Amino acid sequence: MSPVNRPREPDALPRDGDEVPAAVAEILRFMRERPGDKRPIAELSLEAARARTRDLWHGFWNEHPPAVAVVRDARVKTGGRAVNVRVYDPQSGGDRPVFYFAGGGFVVGDLDTHDGIARRLALFSGRPVISVEYRRAPEHPYPAPLEDCVGTVDSIVAGAVDVGIDARVFSIAGDSAGANLALATAVRLRDRGGPMPRSLALMFGCFDPGMNGGSLERLGSGQYLLTARDMRWYWQQYLGLAASSPPPDVALLNANLSGLPATFVAATGLDPLRDDSVALAARLKAHRVPHLFRHWRGMIHGCVGMGRMLNQGDHYLAETAIWLADTLQLPLDDDVNRMAQ
Repeated sequence: MSPVNRPREPDALPRDGDEVPAAVAEILRFMRERPGDKRPIAELSLEAARARTRDLWHGFWNEHPPAVAVVRDARVKTGGRAVNVRVYDPQSGGDRPVFYFAGGGFVVGDLDTHDGIARRLALFSGRPVISVEYRRAPEHPYPAPLEDCVGTVDSIVAGAVDVGIDARVFSIAGDSAGANLALATAVRLRDRGGPMPRSLALMFGCFDPGMNGGSLERLGSGQYLLTARDMRWYWQQYLGLAASSPPPDVALLNANLSGLPATFVAATGLDPLRDDSVALAARLKAHRVPHLFRHWRGMIHGCVGMGRMLNQGDHYLAETAIWLADTLQLPLDDDVNRMAQ
């Protein structure tokens, strides 16, 4: 059994008693005092919400990004439309990529807001990263963003689109809303009998549109940036007409997860979405999916993009990247799930 993919119980289950590290406290103070409109995202216009996110993430957290050997934009034809992708190749001519789906509540994230995370994921893993700019809600609610993710993976892996990367063997990663899309993409690929990723990495994801996790109530009043009200608004934008009865490939805690590849699940201890990841780890165990659950103590939602002020954020992103690289380094004729049994 490969040590990378050995199933593990959730270790050190998160508790509300997580202490706030000094660096995290400084970020929370910085965010409270940073100039700008502090209204909840639900009270902003769509344009203002996206502009504020872009100013913070592309303008501050991603300022002076690390250099990657090759960074290029491309367009992938799928489903009768073109999806923008950005390829980060630390080796120039690399293979076995990680497809990356950005967070941002399905609404405010894009290639630029999460450029820093994608760059570091490529550098830490040593593998190419293909960041996918799926259509965003509310203009394009479910299932449009998910269809873009599935179609883009399908097209690139099948070689229908040349992005300069051999993608026959690949993994998928995502954070927050992107983690939901990453898991849902794997479910759809499995159901269609399509090419399956070697592994999944899901960082502080949202998997329960019913918002039943107790951490939302206990940690979601605004003291740790993301709020329960924010999440309710994000879910409404993404689900649109499906809000009254979210399908299993959105409400993934209710989905059939059997047959999925080895999965890395990370929960941040001071995150209102923390219990979504705890519950997902339990569901993966019930479906006998090889997985590794990590509790990143004292960390907040989005921490892996905050390396400018939070060294631990880079540490945890590197941990995720190295785990992905280990699963991708297995020989082509090995099946990661068979090895993990």
